Amino acid sequence: MNLAFYGPSQKAASGGDYLNSYLLQGLAQHGCHITAKNTLQQKSAADETALVDGILWQQIKQPIAKRQIAICHGPISGQEREFYHRCHGVVFVSKALADKAKQLFGPMNQSFVLDAAAWQFPWKQRFPKKELRLAQIGRWDENKGQLQLVAGMEDWHRRKPAFHWHLTLVGNKDHNTLYSEKVMSIVKRLPENRVTILGEIPPSKLTNIYQQIDVVIVSSQYESLSLVALEAASHGALVLAWGRGGIRRLIAQGAGLLLSKPEELPKILGQLYYQREYLRRLQQRSYRFAARLPTWDKESSRLMTWLDTQSQHKEL
Repeated sequence: MNLAFYGPSQKAASGGDYLNSYLLQGLAQHGCHITAKNTLQQKSAADETALVDGILWQQIKQPIAKRQIAICHGPISGQEREFYHRCHGVVFVSKALADKAKQLFGPMNQSFVLDAAAWQFPWKQRFPKKELRLAQIGRWDENKGQLQLVAGMEDWHRRKPAFHWHLTLVGNKDHNTLYSEKVMSIVKRLPENRVTILGEIPPSKLTNIYQQIDVVIVSSQYESLSLVALEAASHGALVLAWGRGGIRRLIAQGAGLLLSKPEELPKILGQLYYQREYLRRLQQRSYRFAARLPTWDKESSRLMTWLDTQSQHKEL
């Protein structure tokens, strides 16, 4: 199969971009010939099948290939109805997102729902240290919740907690300069030994961080899937989250603990610090959850089978 992929061109890579790359690599390994096109100006009349990132929905007024398949990462608002109904099929990155689309758009054309997947890594025992090691991973913006997280940590620090903690922030700060400045203004008020700020790091190089961290905090307001949660669990780190969307399903299946509100974080972290055996059991449960998941290669194979089926359908 020849496939033209149209994705956004942006400086700050997102989890959706990384997920796209996993799927495209898998499709290529299964015999799919892929041409990646960053702009719609690169479209060609010869394109038989186009896989289009749904983030481009406002730019696509007419089908750009004989078969146009959208990949929907969300979140969606309902304004995209016409775009998705013009597509010959839609790939949803999670069941939560597929259910939301059905609620907003009604019955869809042919659709495919990805199962949660993860790369498999060997279990590495974490040894207790003086401090509880925390991390938040994601590009800096309102949805990812870095501002709310560090503000909460500052308030907690004022109360002089009886244990040590260290927070590592990983992600691109240049995506939203004004937002990043607000986050940094709070970080600077915290002791230097409390927070480490790293830039954008591709998932392939995050292994060392995941293996050294006790808890990964997914502070997002909404996550359609949460690649960070899947990768943290696959390395044996405990995931804490309180947002909406597909992240809640992952937590319910064993990826970590779901908080009803972010204000619960200090209490939970205190329990994890003083009850290290409890923390270890939760980390092992997260790891076992991820170990049961298919790999992204297997999900790509399943997607390839579906795309082959779609290519046999007559054009709309």
